Order: sequence, then C-alpha cells, then structure tokens
Amino acid sequence: MTDVTYEVDGATAIITIDREEKLNALDENVIQGLRSAFRRFDLSAEKCAILAASGERAFSVGADIKNPPKEMWQGVPGVGVPTDKPIIACVQGYCVGGAYILVQMCDLVVAARNTIFKYPEAQVGFTGGLIASCAARIP
Repeated sequence: MTDVTYEVDGATAIITIDREEKLNALDENVIQGLRSAFRRFDLSAEKCAILAASGERAFSVGADIKNPPKEMWQGVPGVGVPTDKPIIACVQGYCVGGAYILVQMCDLVVAARNTIFKYPEAQVGFTGGLIASCAARIP
C-alpha cells in the first residue's frame, strides 16, 4: 500500500496522505509520494486538486521523528513542484510543523472545527526553513 494516493473525480484530483496508523506523519515515502502526485496533477487534465489525509485525529503531526524526510520541501506544492493550478487542503484534527507548511502553501485551506494548527518550532524561536514562505502567502 502506498502512503499517498491519487484519485480522479471528474476534473478534480484527490491526493490523500494515507498513514493513519502514524497520524499521517511525514517520512521520506510520504514526501516523495506527494512530489509524484503534485507532478502528476500538474501534467494532467484535472483543473484543481484536493489535498486530504486519512483518519479524523490528524491531518498530519508533521515530520516522522523516527524516520524524518531528507528534503521536505520536495513535497510542498509551489516549492518542490511548481504548478499554476489550484490546490485546496482539507484539514481536520492536528496539523503540526511541516504539515502546517504543506497546507499553508496550498491555494485554499478548508479546516474542520476540530482542527488544531501548531508550529512548535516557533515556540523555541526557530523561524528558518519554509515557514518564512508562508508570510508571502498572506493577503
């Protein structure tokens, strides 16, 4: 089973992170799966994409601490895979760290009432990495 699935519904691509047993933690397989899915979407006839995740507890808890991705930026839309097509993130539950960056770089974020966004790095004063890119996305 792959950690990222790609389905088509009409003119919409549905990209799903599918590691519910690990709260959709981002490891190298997930990042490369996202990169591949976003490339496929960019080259496809689909007009927009929905980014979702399995389960209700967490969209994603961020990087997998036991098996962190080497280059997380590669799986981030608009950074690792440029596209002019809209990507809509559908989020519920925890959305932490790198997952927060992932959804903030989408064109639109739809969040359920139980969504908790958290960027723990900010609590210790870390502002490096892709978090700086998010400010450019604020209207």
